[in-house]
Amino acid sequence: VPVAETTGLIQPLGLFVLKTACRDIARLRAVLRSQVRVSVNISAAQIREPNIVGLIASALHEANLDPSALEIEITESSALQWQDRTLDALRRIVASGVSVSLDDFGTGYASLDLLRRLPIKRIKIDRSFVQDVGSDRVDEAIASSTIALAHQLRLEVVGEGIETEFQKQFLEAQGCDLLQGHLLGRPMPLDDLIRALQQRG
Repeated sequence: VPVAETTGLIQPLGLFVLKTACRDIARLRAVLRSQVRVSVNISAAQIREPNIVGLIASALHEANLDPSALEIEITESSALQWQDRTLDALRRIVASGVSVSLDDFGTGYASLDLLRRLPIKRIKIDRSFVQDVGSDRVDEAIASSTIALAHQLRLEVVGEGIETEFQKQFLEAQGCDLLQGHLLGRPMPLDDLIRALQQRG
């Protein structure tokens, strides 16, 4: 991603990813007959695109998708760059009906300020605070307090990097809303994902 941003390739690459994701969401919804929502990472350079809202709307329109089917993920570091322009873009994205989440939460330099200012619906606890759950009481305290704080702010919480049953049970016990990680499912082609979800019912 840094190389793509430096060379200017991030815009066409990001647009390709966005359009592909929207087409895949539409197929998932049609086959599974479920209103699934999929998150797509957006880089700092993409957020600064003057027409980012229009590009997102176009990708949704081409796939015949409602905006509620898509969630845009940004990292703390992305949100900290060009703050005024970034905040304006995110507010316009949310106004269009697309939700926004904050990825890698806890690794930046202004986490609490971002929670206060950004128009986000959920945060993702960075995997660095999850991987030592069960062996590091400090990380356990950070994870549990982050969940409690987010819920006080009426935000949902996603726990990243779930690789063990203990991590899963710990975060569930703390009230974590959503979980992701290799314990629950590994990256896979769309057809394999559809089959896996159909088997789970």
